[in-house]
This record gives sequence, C-alpha cells and structure tokens, in this order.
Amino acid sequence: MSDIIVKTTGLCADFKIKDRMVRAVNRVSLSLERGKTLVILGESGSGKSTYMKALLRILPKTAAVAVSYTHLTLPTNRE
Repeated sequence: MSDIIVKTTGLCADFKIKDRMVRAVNRVSLSLERGKTLVILGESGSGKSTYMKALLRILPKTAAVAVSYTHLTLPTNRE
C-alpha cells in the first residue's frame, strides 16, 4: 500500500486583476509518495510557484483556489 503524502486533483488558482478573475493554474492533479522525489518543471510564468502556494494555502487574499480533492501530510519532528 502506498503512503501518499501529497495529492491534489483538479487544483485551480485564480487571481482578481482589476474587475476580472484570471486563471493562473488550471486543473493540476498530482500525487507524491513518501520517500519519492517529484520535480515540477515549466516555463517562467507557468504556475509552478502559484501551485505550491495554493497547496500550502499561502496565496494573497486576491486569489481564489478551487480543488476537487487535496491531501497534505506534513512531516513530524522524529529523532
């Protein structure tokens, strides 16, 4: 059984610019298992940082995030 620590399905992020909403991230779905590495590649302005900020819920108040499903397991301090 896989130990998924991050999973999103259909994540979208929009920003209010003047009087309209502009989509910055459009229906991104991914999952990451514990112990695995995930690389997010894309051109400048393609939404990589916006996706991560949406996942961590640290976007500015001018943003609106919609997601079908999200799961985030944060690591604990184990020594």
